[in-house]
Amino acid sequence: MQHSNLEAIQALVKTLSPQFAEIQNNYQPPNSLIKQTVTKPYNLTLEQEALRDAKNFSKEQLIRRYGTARATLAIETTKNQAPTHKQAFGQHQQKIRKANAEFGIALRAAGVHIQHHSLEEFQRVIIKQLDLQLQGDNISISEVLKAAFPNNPKKAVSIGNSRHNKRRKQAYNSEAVCNHPMEKAMQVTHGKENMNRRLCVRTFRESLSNNAMLFKTSDKITKLEARVHVLEQQMQCTKLREAFDDLGCTTSTEKVLALRVEGKGPTEIATLLSMSINTVKSIIRRSKESDINL
Repeated sequence: MQHSNLEAIQALVKTLSPQFAEIQNNYQPPNSLIKQTVTKPYNLTLEQEALRDAKNFSKEQLIRRYGTARATLAIETTKNQAPTHKQAFGQHQQKIRKANAEFGIALRAAGVHIQHHSLEEFQRVIIKQLDLQLQGDNISISEVLKAAFPNNPKKAVSIGNSRHNKRRKQAYNSEAVCNHPMEKAMQVTHGKENMNRRLCVRTFRESLSNNAMLFKTSDKITKLEARVHVLEQQMQCTKLREAFDDLGCTTSTEKVLALRVEGKGPTEIATLLSMSINTVKSIIRRSKESDINL
């Protein structure tokens, strides 16, 4: 509305006789209009501004600001413009998610059972591959999957073709995988960036293939370091068993609390005892609660 008033006043000034030329040249709009025009780029027309705002504003907001004609033109022009690469990728992902959801509904309606894989199952496969690599065996991905699920070949095939990226990433970032000697050794050799390439693929099978390639390009020193680390762990476990025997610790709770007294943290205790971190934290928490009650 303010733009319309300004245009009308300027048009009126232009129609005045030459004696008003000085008024026309020196005319300044009211302060409110000056403030509004100064805040906007001088090189943009109202149509260009409407086109810019059409990407962020609703139709009603555009109409209130620019009028029906300009708002409608801006909206139609925006629809006909080619999307950016980010917009195109986002639209593609939305279509894939929608298609997968519809496909799942159709399969369930047809009575087809859809395999759902847990985080522990992804971890099992990854650790199985790392264990084999630690022994010097870099077998095919199909053989790794079969070794992880020897009694369930369908599950082996299904999890290999899984595209559940979130759960796969959780498995690779889990303590059980990150603390594996072979994983640690390859992290040192290849760096975090190269190791994270296992996450940027479509299927779990492709991720395992990338892991096999990383192992293949690891030098002998890396593989030797991993085996030395295993030996150190075995020696440490032997010392722990002897220490627990001397202290009379037989249950998991007694062992956890004994290591806790030595100042070791939950993560280190879980690694030393080959226990779940949640189990260790639960034992420590229950011990604290019992102390409080006493």
